[in-house]
Amino acid sequence: MPPTYILPTPEDNVAIVPERLEAGQRLDIEGAPVVLRHAVLQGHRICVRPVRAGEPLLSWGLPFGTALADLAPGDYVCNEKMREVLLQRNPQDFPQESPPVVNFSDRDTVAERTLPQAPVFGHNAPAHTGERTFPGYRRGPSRGWGTRNHLAVIGTTSRSRAAVLAAADELARRHPATEGFDGVVPVVHTEGGGDDAPLNAPLLVRTLAGFAVNPNVGAAIVVGDPEAAVSNRDVLAALGELPHSPHEYTVRFCLAADASEEAVAGIVAAAESVVERVKSCVREPAPLSALKVGMQCGGSDAFSGVSANQVLGRAMHTLIDHGGAVGLAETDELIGSEVFTLARVADASVTDRFLEIQQRFKDYAQAHGHTAEGNVSGGNIYRGLYNITLKSLGAARKKDPRTAIDHVIDYAEPMDRPGFYFMDSPGNDLESVAGQVASGANLIIFTTGNGSITNFPFVPTLKVVTTTARFRHLESDMDFNAGRILDGHSMDAEGQELFELAVATAGGQPAKGEASRQSQTQIWRSWHFRSTADGTAGAAGRDRSSFTGEPLLPLGGSGADARTGAGEGPEASSGAAPTAPAGAAAELAGVAAAPEIVVAGNRFDLVLPTSLCSGQVAEQIAARVTGEQAGASGDAAGSSRGQAGASGALPVVALSHTEGCGVSSGSAEEIFRDTLLGYATHPLTAHAVFLEHGCEKTHNDFFRDSLAARGVDAGDFDWASIQAEGGIARVTEHVVSALAGAQAARTGRAAGTGAPAKEEAHSAARVRGAEGEAASALAAEGAPNTEGGPAPLVGISTSARNAARTAPLVAALVRRLLAGGTGVLLAASDPVLEQESFLLPLGLGPHPEPTLPHAAQVRVPGLHLMDDSSSDWLETATGLGASGASVLVVFADLHPRQPHRFLPTVQVGTAGRAQGMDLVLDLPREDGAEGEPDSGGVAAGGTGRASDAALEAILTAVAQAAAGAFVQATRPRANVGFQVSRGRFGVSL
Repeated sequence: MPPTYILPTPEDNVAIVPERLEAGQRLDIEGAPVVLRHAVLQGHRICVRPVRAGEPLLSWGLPFGTALADLAPGDYVCNEKMREVLLQRNPQDFPQESPPVVNFSDRDTVAERTLPQAPVFGHNAPAHTGERTFPGYRRGPSRGWGTRNHLAVIGTTSRSRAAVLAAADELARRHPATEGFDGVVPVVHTEGGGDDAPLNAPLLVRTLAGFAVNPNVGAAIVVGDPEAAVSNRDVLAALGELPHSPHEYTVRFCLAADASEEAVAGIVAAAESVVERVKSCVREPAPLSALKVGMQCGGSDAFSGVSANQVLGRAMHTLIDHGGAVGLAETDELIGSEVFTLARVADASVTDRFLEIQQRFKDYAQAHGHTAEGNVSGGNIYRGLYNITLKSLGAARKKDPRTAIDHVIDYAEPMDRPGFYFMDSPGNDLESVAGQVASGANLIIFTTGNGSITNFPFVPTLKVVTTTARFRHLESDMDFNAGRILDGHSMDAEGQELFELAVATAGGQPAKGEASRQSQTQIWRSWHFRSTADGTAGAAGRDRSSFTGEPLLPLGGSGADARTGAGEGPEASSGAAPTAPAGAAAELAGVAAAPEIVVAGNRFDLVLPTSLCSGQVAEQIAARVTGEQAGASGDAAGSSRGQAGASGALPVVALSHTEGCGVSSGSAEEIFRDTLLGYATHPLTAHAVFLEHGCEKTHNDFFRDSLAARGVDAGDFDWASIQAEGGIARVTEHVVSALAGAQAARTGRAAGTGAPAKEEAHSAARVRGAEGEAASALAAEGAPNTEGGPAPLVGISTSARNAARTAPLVAALVRRLLAGGTGVLLAASDPVLEQESFLLPLGLGPHPEPTLPHAAQVRVPGLHLMDDSSSDWLETATGLGASGASVLVVFADLHPRQPHRFLPTVQVGTAGRAQGMDLVLDLPREDGAEGEPDSGGVAAGGTGRASDAALEAILTAVAQAAAGAFVQATRPRANVGFQVSRGRFGVSL
């Protein structure tokens, strides 16, 4: 019979409940009968001894909070965060007359730090080095041994994403995985895509260099962009800083300005020169001391510290005894655990370095207005981890009490000696894993309470689950059941079994995640402020409710035709017609209108992952449905353009990203929320399915509530959960079925049969509110809503290199669009806004202020500026689309940009090159001479008035793109063209 409650240590005054308890249930607590006043969820805590107000609450023998009132045995322990979670996710258990009572406050981990009184000093002393082996790949004395053998294609920055994925696809087709060769893997990420070097540039290039020489990589092809702020040369320099002989690794460098056939062929050719060498590698007996394991936890629950983390700590102590290397990370997830974590260290310098890194992390968070408490996700809280102290006390149990910390290293620094390491990293699972892989980890072991599905592209990841019930629920994706500890099994026996599984996996036995063929890479994302002094002054700056939402210029000439757009949000205005700057309205009144722009084509079904961990599952689902559609219709090209086939099937697009978990709350969370809701209700979205991982901050319930706050019925969408539904295979079938249902309903409507689809209500939701019932009826009938619906919205982007030369043309384009009833949106950081030749023709003064927060929907159409904190084009494009833009116009430089994932992107070449461009302008060079386009140049005039021909060509392309009759020269591709901004204050936690 399982115990009624669990005390991690005998001195604790609160206990963990292993199974749900019901209100009114009788318990025996230390010999005294108690009747529960509330239901208590599994993993949550109850008081087991009297605690007076002001006294500490203890778990693992350490304080995690302070009682706000006297507590008696049987009282449900609850802080403010838990109360919010309970009322949101389990309101049925807490009726209005009996809400959960907040009875303790969290420990202040910023101000408080408790250290061990008598730490034990001394290195770990392996006793069994050389006794056992595993089959591995020999890489040389300094690199060590691989557990896998991959060819990796690595992007230097996010600008290379499309080229890397295209080249890896072609290489995988040519060189599929075989015995002894584990295949070609692309490694893409979000970093370094802006015009300036990011603050994390040293960390970024160190990580990329570490990826390239990880012992699981037989050879690496590093792909850079010639115009990126972070270059291949930087990665080469970082390679030179590593303690590895160049004779032991194979790294080739390529430049790819775009994903054209020529650029991709160059990458493939570089890979072909080394791939046979990789495929010829064979496994040989390798000492267990060659194993370097990165320990991680994610989707943690109250049992993580009781079962999974302790089992892992026991197994890894055995590995260290064999001379191996083991890494602990996630700096903020050890804050509050110092008494345990630092109880055994090599010497005092290890403690000093650990505390230095910990304080640096606190300062980094504080500079952006956050603390480590922001690390705790909704899933953590819901499953019993009330605050960062409780989470840290459990996470620290990955270090066995007998194990000393031998080494402390920075993010992605090499693990080049045996022993136990602590590596600085955020608690964000994927970012922390990436640092450990760059440090040389050739195996990851990941403990999880909820059932996280995280995998890295070229390092096997074992998932260890905390409870038997959860393991059985997700067994197809999980590797080891540590819940047997709670069922009465021996810790020593389970630790040894996990150790043997690790050895077998290192020797080639596939992990469950490798069979799923989905993986994620995310490097520690850059941040905005260098120090607290830089950040705290801005932390009290503009919040999202402070933007007026009123356009700088109205539609038309008078503003009388300012039709409101869809969406409810803090930026909503009263709907009154805006006032144009003096003289601007009259001037616009005489401007010829643009061709009629009607958003009437290229609609898509979306799979919207609510966190980074469900992103690649969403991509797999979209690829499966798209493949099935192409097979049925024989028209893969038409499907990718958003055109329905004879069956009524629209293409399915997944919008994978890096947000939703392991990220600070506040403005970053609001940007993410508004981004996903903007696409869920976008004019080009036919139907949307929200796909949660299950343990993120921004879970399905979060988005249901956010939709309700905007007056949108969550029932208009489909909802799916990887963890709740039992894993990847089951949720895939659910989402595929939901999408098929939406497509079947469209087919029935087209034939005049069948019940109204969710998609119809979803479409109507975009024009609810100010537009009224007539507009909703039009949308439900599938007709273009040109009368009462949102005005069309075009996003425009220039670059620092061409803004001065394109400014007159862009101003003319804006004037024509506004005069014709089409709204315009630019990022407030767009370089064209610094040009008088853009501002003066529009009657705008210098330094115009943004009118909208980043990714907020336009409600009053006209000329808007969206707040933007990044020069990364993909972040800007993603924000413009979330705000409602249905067409993007890009004034590109020498090379086309990666287009948006599904919004039609008209690329206008400004440097005389036609490849990948939809239009090419014959612009004057900066020295005043005429340009020489290589083909098809449209003259755009000199330094004065923009050419009518160029303007008309762009307007025609925009009208065609909105109508679905435009084929881009640079086509979108899966898993490219969507990247969510974190704003100025978002950081990894």
